[in-house]
Amino acid sequence: MEPAGISTTSTTFAMSSNANLRIDLQRDANDITLVITGAGLQKSLSHTKILDIAKLSGEPVAVKLTSINFAVEKGLVLLLWWDDGEKDTLICPVIEGQGKVDLEAFGGLHNPRKADWTGHVELSTKQEEGEDRNFMLALGFAKVRE
Repeated sequence: MEPAGISTTSTTFAMSSNANLRIDLQRDANDITLVITGAGLQKSLSHTKILDIAKLSGEPVAVKLTSINFAVEKGLVLLLWWDDGEKDTLICPVIEGQGKVDLEAFGGLHNPRKADWTGHVELSTKQEEGEDRNFMLALGFAKVRE
């Protein structure tokens, strides 16, 4: 049972016969936690949309990234992007290993809001093909309504 005011949705993408990308989105009035797990990835992903701000309640004009928690298997690199229409903007790379980055102390990483931006967040991966790779990524976002 979820606490009052918090909703959770889950989406699982079958990337191939033996690989899955699961996205769990937990949100309330102001904050979003996005948990992405990749299991059995054998090839790189290219700009897969993981957050669509048009589907968020409260009609935010943007989101800002406030935290990153990660566990990434050796040999795999994750890349987070702001969807800017034709040319995306790299938010940050998440390299192999595990850790936590608290961006709230710096005000968070804001969407650049340049021409043609959509505000969506995308994920790409880079890896050697053929070997199974796994990861867990938890992203904290705050809704921006200004």
